[in-house]
Formats: sequence, C-alpha cells, structure tokens
Amino acid sequence: MSSVERLAELRLVPRDQWNARNLVVVVHKAYNSYFDESGTHDQSDLVVVGGLIGTYQSWIGAEREWEAILNYKHVDVFHFTDFMARRPPFDWPTPERDHFMERLTTVIGDNISLGVAYGVFRDEYDSIPTSLRTEFQDIYHCCSYFCFDTLRKWEKHLKGPTLPRPFQFLFDRKPGFEGHAALIYYKVIKDLDAEGIFGNMSFGSKAQDKPLQMADLLVGAAARQFRKQRKLGVDVSKEKSVVNMDKHGRLFLVGVRRDIIEALMRALQNAEQT
Repeated sequence: MSSVERLAELRLVPRDQWNARNLVVVVHKAYNSYFDESGTHDQSDLVVVGGLIGTYQSWIGAEREWEAILNYKHVDVFHFTDFMARRPPFDWPTPERDHFMERLTTVIGDNISLGVAYGVFRDEYDSIPTSLRTEFQDIYHCCSYFCFDTLRKWEKHLKGPTLPRPFQFLFDRKPGFEGHAALIYYKVIKDLDAEGIFGNMSFGSKAQDKPLQMADLLVGAAARQFRKQRKLGVDVSKEKSVVNMDKHGRLFLVGVRRDIIEALMRALQNAEQT
C-alpha cells in the first residue's frame, strides 16, 4: 500500500472519491546559496514555499512511478539538496544525473494537476518597514499567504482545471517547526477561506511519503529559478527540470519582489482599519 493510499484511509476518503478529492503536498524551505540547510533558521537568504496538487488517484500513480525510478538507481530517498551537491548516491556522471532528473520531473509533469511556489529573498523582506511587517508572523507566513491565495483564486482568475474542494494538505515535518507551520496554516485560511476551499492538514516525512520528495524537487527547482531571475532578469530561460514539470502549463512559480509584498501588507492593514 502506498503512503497516499494509507493517508486516504486515515482520512476516511472513500475509494470512489479518490479521483474527485485533491491532496496538496507542501514544502517550506530556507536556502543559503544554492542549497538548503537542514532546518529553517533566520540566517537563510531565500525562503520558498511550494506545493503540488493532484487527486488521490493521480498521487498514487505518481508515487508508484517515482518509487520504480528510485529503486532502479538504488536510491532510498530523493533530496534535492543532496542531488545538486552530488552527494552519494547522486555522485553519478552528468549524463546519468540528467537522465535521472528528466525521469523524475516527467513523473510530476504527467501526473500532477497544479504546482505553485513562491519565493521571497530575506533582504527584501527585512527592508520593509516594521510597521507593515506586523501583518505576517514572519517570512514563512508571507510566502504561505501568497501560495494559498493563488489556490483560492486559481479557478476565478487563472486558466486551469477545475479543482474539486476542499483541498486536504500534507506538510513536510521539520523538527521544532510543526507547531509554527500549523499556526501559519490556520491563520492564513482564516484570512482567506470564504468558500470552504481548504480542508484539514497533517504532517509527513520525506522518508515515508514520496509526494513530499516530489514537492521538494519543485521547491528546489523554483529556488534556482528565482536566483537566476534576480541575477539575469525575469525573462531568463527556464531550466529543463521546470519545463518538464510544466508539461501542461500548470506550474506557477513566482519570486515575489519587495514592492508586491509591501502593497499586500498595506492592503491588509487598510482592510483591518476599515
């Protein structure tokens, strides 16, 4: 039994609803340089929050394909950071690494309904006046707000598939961060959820839940794109991994500039005062 099948049973999702109920798999990541640290601390220069959305049935299929690719290469768990750093077992020749990455990103592109990731550079966030930053708990709260707001607006303002609701969420478990993640989640949905879009949440681990490994790849690839855009401009070409995951044009990756964050904070503040 796959981890998604176990999760569906735990959440009492009937089998005849597996094609009609969506699971959102979310990863929060903090980065220094091109690689993330093991935790999420305040010295990171870039924070990315991202998620992949699919029906339970599509996740089950993706999980089986993913596991077959990892087993063929004798990989227990995929970590994007380890892969990019060429740490064992990912210290293969470049052509072999490229083929492996192409296969993984194709699994995501073929099976997942929607991918969303937002990134904020800490120096831009910290440069916003303190009086405005009170609208969010911290930079993670800020990124999460943008992500969940995109899900809320997806069918209304963006071209994409109809996504059955409510969404149910699986978050990456990080030591000492679960309580904060839950606090952020329920604060954001309290602010945004006017139509019952967001359902319950739970935590999993990359070692046991392969969908979290897929979301880890999305967030890692998004972080690389945000850095390239900051250095070379927003029109910089996408890496092949991003192109593969965006097979159906349903990948929404946004590096959020300071002026956009500040405008949102002002709007939230004004809404509270009226």
